[in-house]
Amino acid sequence: MLAQPKVQAITYPAYAFATQLDGFLAELKSSAYWSATTAEYGVGPLSVRPDLTFDGGPSITDGVLESMLASNLSGSGSAWGDADASTIYLFVFPEGTSVDHFGLCCEDFDGYHSTASVGDADVAYGVVCTCLGPGGAASFDDVSVAASRVLVGAATNPFVFTDRAYGSPGASFEAWAIGTGGEVSDLCRRDVDARVRNPGGQFMVQRMWSNEAALAAKNPCVPAPAGPFFDSVPVLPDDLTLSLGGGTLVTKGVKIAVGESKTIDVQLFSEGELAAPFHVTAYDLKGGFTGGSPDLAVALDETTGRNGDTRKLTITVLKADPTVGGEVFVLASDGPQNNLFYGMVGQ
Repeated sequence: MLAQPKVQAITYPAYAFATQLDGFLAELKSSAYWSATTAEYGVGPLSVRPDLTFDGGPSITDGVLESMLASNLSGSGSAWGDADASTIYLFVFPEGTSVDHFGLCCEDFDGYHSTASVGDADVAYGVVCTCLGPGGAASFDDVSVAASRVLVGAATNPFVFTDRAYGSPGASFEAWAIGTGGEVSDLCRRDVDARVRNPGGQFMVQRMWSNEAALAAKNPCVPAPAGPFFDSVPVLPDDLTLSLGGGTLVTKGVKIAVGESKTIDVQLFSEGELAAPFHVTAYDLKGGFTGGSPDLAVALDETTGRNGDTRKLTITVLKADPTVGGEVFVLASDGPQNNLFYGMVGQ
């Protein structure tokens, strides 16, 4: 993690949201949001360096960005100054720019962060896309939400290839990593209420995962919405062996053969009294969230409940996922908040 993080925005000349971007970074630096989402991980206050500009044309690849960082942050009279391992170099691209990184800007992602080698050092960098919204126009709200996620992710896990920090929730919770991406900045991103106006500010940001809140059985996505936290937790009785990155990993889940079904308990809880029962819905990850044909059929015996109730979830494996050797389901608890829980099935 970055104990003394800085951010340096790098945009195209005449970027339409340049003024808003500067205002957002200034607000991020001074607001309580930054410390609320990063301080528990050892990240310090944020500093903002002066903006830089460049013109990479209408189409650019991630490899080109890494080469640009290497060439502009090294050598005598380096154009962007000396490489700084505490700085997050934040590329913010204008509407219509195609950025290729295992997919395309605005088609497959709205932002990401990574690590580039500059001489003998590594630096953290991020990419934020400016995407068209449902009405056919770009909104800075979408840009600031993506930027908040990229910056928190880069600050808490800056050197993703060489010195991983808070990059995964741990082996027992691999379903969360597969379902979201696994970083502090990823674990809340699929929640319907993940986007929030920065408390005391004007710009939209994303709620981020808090280990401290989760351990206290409070809403782990901070800043937390009003009201008592509630959720639905599946009872996962089995140890599953998954194939990941050329190796294996043992995680918690439920073993079910392809074509067979099994019923497990789902425990409902809330940290305080709710005015009404909350609603629970079960999804296959692919069918409900990421697209593609579902691996699982999932059904609950009852879809509402309160603290202390137990519901029955029946899971049928339609097909195996050969990429990891397991399939993911999601429980969504809806009421005054939207809270998700991820579970794994394996064979």
